[in-house]
Amino acid sequence: MVLLQRLALLLVLLAPPVMAVGESPVRIAAVEDDEGTERTFELIVREAYRRIGQPVELSYMPASRGLMMANTGKSDALLARLPVIEEAFPNMRRVPTPIGAMTFLAVSLKPEVKVQSWEEMRSLNIGIRRGYRIAEVKTAGMKVNLVDSYDAMFKMLMQDRVDVLVIREPSLGPTLRKLKAAGVLNGSERFRSAVLEYLPAYHYLHVSRSELIPQLDQALKAMQKEGVMERARRDEGSN
Repeated sequence: MVLLQRLALLLVLLAPPVMAVGESPVRIAAVEDDEGTERTFELIVREAYRRIGQPVELSYMPASRGLMMANTGKSDALLARLPVIEEAFPNMRRVPTPIGAMTFLAVSLKPEVKVQSWEEMRSLNIGIRRGYRIAEVKTAGMKVNLVDSYDAMFKMLMQDRVDVLVIREPSLGPTLRKLKAAGVLNGSERFRSAVLEYLPAYHYLHVSRSELIPQLDQALKAMQKEGVMERARRDEGSN
């Protein structure tokens, strides 16, 4: 009897830890038509959930819709966002370890437009993608045109309806190639870009799924040490 008890205890000690996770998949809202950045974040976040044994369902949608759906609980999480969303969307909870970074660029066709900060755009007509909360906050009080897609933004720029666009890197290259293939651009355009800001990005969960935050944070910390995040960014960038 004592031997059996000792064997049972040994088996428990040798077994891998079992994480307490929810039974239903975590429904994650990602930003559609944002090539490069979101796909890299998806690889990283999917791996973190895999490590804690939690299934996920990812849906790509407009940035603004993703914010609203997640904050109201129609989605369970946001793939990657900046802390600037927290005041306006109080039901979202941040996983402390960043999953990467977002670089925001100012893009223009006009040689005289030389922008290197948000404030330097104050006298310009600006095109911003709706739902990019950081861009909306940073340009508050400026002449802003909110649109739903990069395609619409670049069409406005080509038509001289705006002076400068705010776009997330590394989406610039793929977007330009897509627009050239669609005939919107002819390839002779000379776009000028400058970095506005470089910010850490985080995965967010709705408050109803916040019990997963400690486990996800532990998984992300381990992935950082193993170099998983850097490899994901490098591999996706080479595609």
